[in-house]
Amino acid sequence: MSTMHSYAYAGAFALGLSALVGSAALPSEACAQVSQEANAAIGSEYRNIGPGLQSRFYTWADYAGVLATPDGVGAFQYFTGPEGRGAIYWSQPSGANAIYGTILDKWSSLGWETGLGYPTRDRAPTTGQAGRTSTFAQFEGGEVRSRAAIVSHPDFGTYAIHGAIHALWSTLEAPLYPLEDEHDRRPNEDGTCEPGDRAQRFHNPTTKQLNVICWNAADGARVAAVSF
Repeated sequence: MSTMHSYAYAGAFALGLSALVGSAALPSEACAQVSQEANAAIGSEYRNIGPGLQSRFYTWADYAGVLATPDGVGAFQYFTGPEGRGAIYWSQPSGANAIYGTILDKWSSLGWETGLGYPTRDRAPTTGQAGRTSTFAQFEGGEVRSRAAIVSHPDFGTYAIHGAIHALWSTLEAPLYPLEDEHDRRPNEDGTCEPGDRAQRFHNPTTKQLNVICWNAADGARVAAVSF
C-alpha cells in the first residue's frame, strides 16, 4: 500500500481483476465501502483503455482491488505493467479516468486527488505534437472549483500547470510545453516577470521561443516571449 499512497486507507478490501471486468459478484462488505456505480465505472474504463495501454501499464490488477479514496468522495484501482504503474480514478463529478506513467508519478508527488484534484480526462496526445496531457479538477458540491493539467513531453519533462497560470495557458491556441513547475521569480531570472511574481517557463514549438507566463495579484496572468 505504501507504494500507492503515503497515507492510510480506511475500509480497504480485495476485489481483483475478475471483479473489475464483471466476472465475479461484488462482496456485500465491499458494497458498503465503494458503490456499485464506482465499480462499474472503473470496470468500464478498464475495458475501454485498449490493448496497447493494457499491455504496457495495466497488465496485472493490484492485489488490493478497488479502494475508496481517503476523502470519501471517489474510488480507485491500481495496476502494474512492464512499463510501470497505471491507475483508474473515479468520482461522480469527474467520472472514471485512466492515469499512468510519468503523469501518474507527477500527480502522486503533488498529493493525488487532494492536490490537483481528480483526473477529468484520459492522457491524450497534445494537439499536433508528441507531448501528452492529463487534466484535473477539484470539485465542491459537484461544481468545479479549480482546474489543472500535467503535461509530459519526452524532450522537456513532466510538469504541472495550475491556478491562474493554467487558466491563461488553457486559452492559448499555440501548444506550450512547460519546462518547469510554477515558482517564485528568481532574482537572477530575465526581466520578463516582475519581482514577486509567480512564473513558469514554456517552450513554444511553433515560434521556437521561450514563453514565460507571469502572475501577480494586481496584474493577473500574462505571457512574455523570449527568443531561444
